Amino acid sequence: APETATVESGQVDESSATPAPTSVDTDTTEVTVSSGTEAPEQPAADVVTQTAQPADTESDVATEGVPEQPQSDSDASTTDQPEETPAPVIVDVAQVDGLLTTARDFVSRDRLSHPPGDNAMELYRSVLELDPTNAQAMEGLVEIAGIYATRAGEKFDAGDMAGAALDVERGRKALPDDETLVSLGQRIKYQVEAAAAFAEAENYSNGNNVAVDHARAFERYSEAAEKGHRDAPVAVAAAYANGIGTTRSENQAIFWLKQAAEKGHLEAQYLLGLGLIFGDNVDLETAAFWIQRAVEGGYERAYRVLGWMHQTGTGVERSPTEAIKWGFKGVVGSMRTADDPRRHVLAWEDRFKSVYDEAVSSSESATGPTGEETDSSK
Repeated sequence: APETATVESGQVDESSATPAPTSVDTDTTEVTVSSGTEAPEQPAADVVTQTAQPADTESDVATEGVPEQPQSDSDASTTDQPEETPAPVIVDVAQVDGLLTTARDFVSRDRLSHPPGDNAMELYRSVLELDPTNAQAMEGLVEIAGIYATRAGEKFDAGDMAGAALDVERGRKALPDDETLVSLGQRIKYQVEAAAAFAEAENYSNGNNVAVDHARAFERYSEAAEKGHRDAPVAVAAAYANGIGTTRSENQAIFWLKQAAEKGHLEAQYLLGLGLIFGDNVDLETAAFWIQRAVEGGYERAYRVLGWMHQTGTGVERSPTEAIKWGFKGVVGSMRTADDPRRHVLAWEDRFKSVYDEAVSSSESATGPTGEETDSSK
């Protein structure tokens, strides 16, 4: 019977006659090659002896003298076989429908992500484990993320950064890459940093547990303003207008007051109006607009200014009735808020006081625009 040809590399030469059994002795590997047919004995000089190199893997053996074999049809068919198609996912429809129904009920009862283990978010995720492409479960998670985004935005606007951050965190558990939640989370981070900077600025400005340092206070106020702190722009503006902690610049003061006034900051609206009347950049029409906005918002320091404007016809139509109305309210308001911590621009306020006192003393009416004479006559 013919001998079998054995090569440790797994290749067989079936087409050519090979020498009688050839032994390759190495330090690490012994390879025996036998032909499938009888062959005449070869001279000793034809015997090939080599030292095998260490192989990268256990199956790689250097076998010099063994011709490279062409890839067989069986090898090619093994390599070219297409990938197996995954078995179809079998979904328990009844179970999925039950989970979706309960999840929707939990959403209606505000059990979005709590209590743990028994909430809408976890039920929707359970559905996706059973049916990874379930559209209703995906839409449910989007809905939950949207609810938390709305709540976080409302708390952010109200200044509740801790509550807003918690809602962002919960919403991103439902939808980690939701753009609204990611953006809001970044804004909350800035606000927290801004609040810390503002608090430090207040300490330096007022000498709270540290030595008064107006330059350092201005730096921290500016940092807080850049990061969006609501009150910081007014502090920066006051520093510029008064020249405290920085070089005096009314242009910069007006710039920062406008930033805050446009966002509804009442004190900024008042100071902006005052600055546009008594500062270097006079604009009576715009000043009247901002003073009126501050008055409409209930900012009492603006009342007396509006009364004086109506009495003198400065930026508004002259009206004794309106002058008396707002002048009297201004007196009452100033008494109620005299001790409130507020920002002041001394030069603007001193100029207003001067023209206001002059208007009152020159009034021929029995009651001045502030109502002071009426009060004293009583």
